[in-house]
Amino acid sequence: MVTEKDLKNFDLSLEEFFEYIIESKNIGADNQARFLYSLMSEEQQEEFFEYVHTAYYYEVDELDIPTELTNFINYFNNFNL
Repeated sequence: MVTEKDLKNFDLSLEEFFEYIIESKNIGADNQARFLYSLMSEEQQEEFFEYVHTAYYYEVDELDIPTELTNFINYFNNFNL
């Protein structure tokens, strides 16, 4: 679980932490993105995916949402550190 203390140490809000994970993924720092994701509790991971859906997929054509969002979720859930 990423605690308030952890976020304070990173000097980030939870949403900024989410963005940090997304940016790590986007630049190809896969191990870093997945490691940061793994630090979160299941509840935070669910909140992360809700954030991603709202911030990045809200206006995507409804036919593309399941595929794109599923691919994004699978990126994080199908890995071994």
